[in-house]
Amino acid sequence: NGNTEITGYTIQKADKKTGDWFTVLEHYHRLNATVSDLIMGNIYKFRVFSENKCGSSLCPIVQEHDFTEAPKFTTNLSDRSTTVGYSTKLLCSVRGFPKPKVEWMKNQMIIGDDPKFRQICVQGICSLEIRKP
Repeated sequence: NGNTEITGYTIQKADKKTGDWFTVLEHYHRLNATVSDLIMGNIYKFRVFSENKCGSSLCPIVQEHDFTEAPKFTTNLSDRSTTVGYSTKLLCSVRGFPKPKVEWMKNQMIIGDDPKFRQICVQGICSLEIRKP
C-alpha cells in the first residue's frame, strides 16, 4: 500500500481470445465483486489494481510473456481487381496468442495513417479499404 491507506480498486477483464483488457469496475471500495456480461464458454483473465493517494498500482506491471499460439493466417489475401475511382477492400483473418499485430504495406512501406486507406482489425478479421484508387 506504499504506507498510505488504500482508497479503492480497479478491476479489469480480458477475454483469452482477444487478450484486450477492459475496465469493469473503477474506484471500487469493497473486497469482493461480481462481474457481469461474461459469455458462457469463454475463458477470461482478471486483474486488480489498488488505488491510494500516491496513485494506482497499475503503473509497475511486469507480465510474463505467453506465446500459447503462433500467429497464422486463417484466411489468406486473394488477388483483387477494381475499377478506377471506386473503393475496394482487401480481407484476411489471423489468429494467435497473444493477438497478432497486422500491418498493411504498399511497395514494402507500412501504410500507417495514410488517409487514402482505412484499416480495421476486429477479432482477427482484418480489412484494408483502398479509397477510390
